[in-house]
Amino acid sequence: MARISGASRNRLGYSLSDETSVAANNERMRTANATSKRPIASHTMMYNERDSALGDHMTRTTQIVCCAVLSFASSLMPSKATAQSDDDKKFLAMAAQSDQNEIALSKLAEQKATNPAVKAFAAKMITEHTQMTASMKPFVDAWGLTPPTGPDADHQKELDKLSGLSGNDFDKAYMKDMVSDHSEALSAFTKEAKDTKDAKFRAAVIKGKTAVAAHKNMAYDLEKKL
Repeated sequence: MARISGASRNRLGYSLSDETSVAANNERMRTANATSKRPIASHTMMYNERDSALGDHMTRTTQIVCCAVLSFASSLMPSKATAQSDDDKKFLAMAAQSDQNEIALSKLAEQKATNPAVKAFAAKMITEHTQMTASMKPFVDAWGLTPPTGPDADHQKELDKLSGLSGNDFDKAYMKDMVSDHSEALSAFTKEAKDTKDAKFRAAVIKGKTAVAAHKNMAYDLEKKL
């Protein structure tokens, strides 16, 4: 029988030491592959956590922006809850009615006045009292008031009286009404500006007071010239 020299060999011609070496190499490759996959899984988890954090941040940012916009928008409009007292509502109703009275008398004066300065004053009253009505409308709506659409009973009587006059008599009578009406309105605006606890409403009242004071002074000066 022939003698086998060196390491024993298997039937495929490989020595036992060769098989051991191959097995060891295979094990190292499996270990390397497993190790190489772990960073990929780790990176995937890291990206998922990053994306989740970014999404949470964007959601919080969106919520903050929406809240800020809603807060700003709500600050522009008066709320029903801002009516601090019945006196605020009573004044607002009076101011709205006063605007309608002055507009009605001034529309008649714009047609019948003979003095150009009186005509110009009447046109100015129509424009500016219409603007004052618009500036108070948000409060009228928010506080649930029904705005007047024409003169009150007393001013309707005054309209009927003025309709029977003409020429300089009409001009004098109209300007006398303007001095009287704006003097009363100025007193009411001055008191409300001092008494109201509603900051937004006070700002609107002060603006109206400035206009009414200017109207009174113009009416007084013009009446003296007739």
